[in-house]
Amino acid sequence: MAYVANGECDDQSNTQRCGFDGGDCCGFKTGGNVTKGLCFDCDCKHDEDFCPFTHKIGDGMCDKANNILQCAFDGGDCADFEDGGLGALTG
Repeated sequence: MAYVANGECDDQSNTQRCGFDGGDCCGFKTGGNVTKGLCFDCDCKHDEDFCPFTHKIGDGMCDKANNILQCAFDGGDCADFEDGGLGALTG
């Protein structure tokens, strides 16, 4: 499919069969920035056991895509943000 891994999030390609649009809806190739020209939902979807940005776990910044069990809830980075602390929210 021409829209897979083209740098833009595409809902039709954001399925397991299409490799979740090659990560375009999660911004894997763009450091978390998502181009939303071809989507309505624009959800970051991936396999259940996948952690999107392992290099960002525990970096002191809350990354919403990593705030899941598979990423150890971003190494606790989002806890301060959710509690009104000083953690910065990204993604």
